[in-house]
Amino acid sequence: MQERLLTYKMANPKLTAKKLAKITQKTPYLLMDLDSVADKYQEMHKSLPDFKIFYAVKCNPEERILKRLHKEGSLFEVASVGEIKRLIKIGFNLDGCIYSNPVKPTEHIAEAYKLGVRYFAYDCPEELEKIAKAAPGSKVYLRMTVSNHGSLINLANKFGADKSHAVMLLLLAQDLGLEAFGLAFHIGSQSENVRLWDQAFDDVVDVLNELKEQKVTLKCLNIGGGFPARYTEKVPTMGEISRRINKNLKKLPYKMELWCEPGRFMVAEAGVIATTVIGKTNRQNKPWIYVDAGRFQAFVEMFESDSLQYPIYTSADNAPRSKPKSLYTVTGPSCDSYDTISRDVSLPTVLQVGDQVYFGTAGGYTNVYGAPFNDFPVPAIIYTEDFKETK
Repeated sequence: MQERLLTYKMANPKLTAKKLAKITQKTPYLLMDLDSVADKYQEMHKSLPDFKIFYAVKCNPEERILKRLHKEGSLFEVASVGEIKRLIKIGFNLDGCIYSNPVKPTEHIAEAYKLGVRYFAYDCPEELEKIAKAAPGSKVYLRMTVSNHGSLINLANKFGADKSHAVMLLLLAQDLGLEAFGLAFHIGSQSENVRLWDQAFDDVVDVLNELKEQKVTLKCLNIGGGFPARYTEKVPTMGEISRRINKNLKKLPYKMELWCEPGRFMVAEAGVIATTVIGKTNRQNKPWIYVDAGRFQAFVEMFESDSLQYPIYTSADNAPRSKPKSLYTVTGPSCDSYDTISRDVSLPTVLQVGDQVYFGTAGGYTNVYGAPFNDFPVPAIIYTEDFKETK
């Protein structure tokens, strides 16, 4: 599987082992291809033309990524005032910003409102009361819990109101002087089960019909994120997902403004993390290599789901010495037993200290999560546009 995925990742000519070998940047680093980010935005825009696309800033909030997406026409979803200030820095009009974190510090709500944000998510009465006081008259959308079964990272455990409470919570918003603007849901991060869209829309329709009986209509439906990137397993394409979504839109009892919040889909495949082999040994007669960035510096998501595996390739892959292969354990640099990235990865047997190991599909939820545990650095972020060798 790893060797088969190598061909897939190397389809981007800017991220091949041969191109990466020409970059003199000290490892570890995250190399991003902004053209690939733009291509993903346009792919989603063409597949879901009726939707407003709000990039989830938390996925990778680097300034040049935000600027490029802004240039392409993207709007933005934020989870904190800090992320809002990143948008202000790039000159983005906050009319196109939605604050989708369902539970927010009161002072963040107040500051966001003062800066011009008017769209806020919530999932409980207590949050509504905070918004009503700190951001009076705002448009609010209820985050409703839906099934996350089939997504690598389940988001339903922490956020979301039960469907049976949805009508009450939307009516409460009106009672508190807020505009009950819409419904939102999220089928889970890296969702690989397209049938989840069917169930989520069925739940939405139930709530909308119940509201109609109360003579209440909503203006917006926010279908959240969950759009998957390609790691080491095949995932549904944007074409397959959009066809499912567009089919489900026909279930809605009336026309609504449509939103989505992609993150991983937009940036993950546009990035590769480069590391250097700092150690090699055999343990229980199996080869191990140690690289200079591990779970703590870049691959924190693997603590949430061991099913998330990054495609791995090396600086030795295109050399005459690249065969035969061995099944390696790839581990990080820290003095912590949890810091193992992948096991049974087919890599060149002759790998040695000083060779480089590359982790594909690493543009989202990597360096932004990272911490310099044991004082090993988080990967620096660089861009293909800055290296003539990669063009």
